[in-house]
Amino acid sequence: MDGAADVLIRRILRRRFPSHDFLTEESPPTNNRSDFKWIIDPLDGTTNYAHHYPQVGVSIGLEHGGRIVLGGVYDPFRMNFSGPKKERGVLRQGKRQRRLSISATPRLSGALLLTGFPYDRRERADLYLSYLKAFMMRIQGFAAPGGCVGFLLVACGRVDVIGSGV
Repeated sequence: MDGAADVLIRRILRRRFPSHDFLTEESPPTNNRSDFKWIIDPLDGTTNYAHHYPQVGVSIGLEHGGRIVLGGVYDPFRMNFSGPKKERGVLRQGKRQRRLSISATPRLSGALLLTGFPYDRRERADLYLSYLKAFMMRIQGFAAPGGCVGFLLVACGRVDVIGSGV
C-alpha cells in the first residue's frame, strides 16, 4: 500500500509540477536540479494501516531553495490538516484555524508522551527500552498513536512530547 500511495501522490504532483524533484520514503530521489523538492511519506503508520487501526497519515512538504515553504499531514480517518504557508495559519477539515501552538505544560512530570517503536526494534530493543524507562520515570503518561498524526497532536498542543521511535 505504501508503494501504491507513493506512485499516486507523485503522479498527481508531477502532472502539475513536472520539473520538481521528489524525495519520498518509497522511491529513489529524483534529481531534476529543481529549486523545488516535494518531501513525501505516503503512508506513515503502515503497521497501523495493516491492522485497521485508524492512526495513519500522509505527510507532504515542499522545499524551495533549501527552505520548507509548505507542509501538510492528512489523517484520512479523522481530520485533514494543511499548512498552505507558515504565515497563513492552518486548515483543518477545510476550514481556516487559528495558528497552531504547542502545549503549555510547564514540566516534563506533567507531560503526555506519544511514542512508538521503529522497524529495527528487535535488533535495538535494549536501547529503545532504556529511553522508554528514562522517560517513564519523568513523565505523567504514555500514548502510542503511531505515524505523523502524532506530530500534529503536539503541534496543536493536545500532547506534550512525541518520541518518534522513542
